[in-house]
Amino acid sequence: MQLTFAATSALLLYLVIGWSSCQQSESEQNRLAVVQASNAFTTALYQILSRQFGNMITSPLSANVVLAMAWLGADGETARQLAKGLYLPQDRLQVESGFKMLLSSLKSTEGVTLDIANKMYVQKGFRVKDEFRKTVVDNFLSDVEQVDFTKNPRAARSLINQWVEERTQGKIRDLVSPGTLSGYTLLVLINAIYFKGDWQKAFEESSTVMAPFRLTRYVFVNVPMMQQTGTFSYGDFPELKFKALRLPYKGGTTSMLVILPDEIEGFKLLEANIVSLNIPDILTRMEEQEVNVFLPRFKIERTMNLQRILEQLGIMDIFKDGANFSGITDQGIYVSNIVQKAFIEVNENGTVAAAATEVDFDWRIGTPSAIFKADHPFLFFILDDASGAILFMGRVMQPKQ
Repeated sequence: MQLTFAATSALLLYLVIGWSSCQQSESEQNRLAVVQASNAFTTALYQILSRQFGNMITSPLSANVVLAMAWLGADGETARQLAKGLYLPQDRLQVESGFKMLLSSLKSTEGVTLDIANKMYVQKGFRVKDEFRKTVVDNFLSDVEQVDFTKNPRAARSLINQWVEERTQGKIRDLVSPGTLSGYTLLVLINAIYFKGDWQKAFEESSTVMAPFRLTRYVFVNVPMMQQTGTFSYGDFPELKFKALRLPYKGGTTSMLVILPDEIEGFKLLEANIVSLNIPDILTRMEEQEVNVFLPRFKIERTMNLQRILEQLGIMDIFKDGANFSGITDQGIYVSNIVQKAFIEVNENGTVAAAATEVDFDWRIGTPSAIFKADHPFLFFILDDASGAILFMGRVMQPKQ
């Protein structure tokens, strides 16, 4: 029997909800443990994805949510591999509580448009164990729907894709590709996230002009380069050979962190040191100051089959006939497919993401104390400012519209 998992991605945001001091302390610890695990998984995942060529966008948190649900239904070596690969805490109740707090708080935020949803599609007549169903519904806030993969996999595929498209405002389409579902499919787990945030201080479209983006010292392409001067959180890290800029979204709860190598061809060194990047420390060392910002408009869409990537993280047994998902069912099931589609668009107004953005120095206003000129490959992170959780991570090797 086959167990199919799929994930679509974008951005998530969460806030601490107001419980009593004792409950809040325990819940905060659980939430923090889940955030730390997700950020560690983000780094490990990016190390593998960075071996691929070109632009990249991923929502590791989206994959993390789906795989954490799978872990709660796993046992034995299968569960051990998932826990290790996802950097999950050993305490099952801590994981359940941490994700419940995280996902619950996503339902209420200010200044941005946010939708996050989980769903479990179950083959009619297939019995999912009550404890697993209850965990998925109560702690992962998942809806459950019965479908008929056996008699009409095409209709089931259309139903799932329609749900994903609706939850991501049309940004993620055809997540489940033809032929993915079959009469052997028993269960599909989906996470869909949509985020739309406007910059706290928008870029003026009239200031955007075509400018060179340098692929190497000697090769460049002309791209729409946005520009503005204002007060931003900025840091120069000469010992690490990069500069960092934080661009907040309206509402003050999320921001984009851009890390730009000092050298035009310094991206490989930056990426090689990704494990040692301490985002909280970087943010702490940054200071508010006037900055002349140059940032290209860009749009990235990416579809990834995560099986080989997860196998490199030591998560292998879930794809084998002998996978142990005894917490879900006593039948023999395994993961036959895990796919993530991700989308991000950055422009003068802000960012849209779903899992689902020529320099002219005559534009300078006054004499800024710093210049942040993203005219060569750079990394970007979308962060929850309250916790420091990495919600989105990617790289721009060549801006595309």
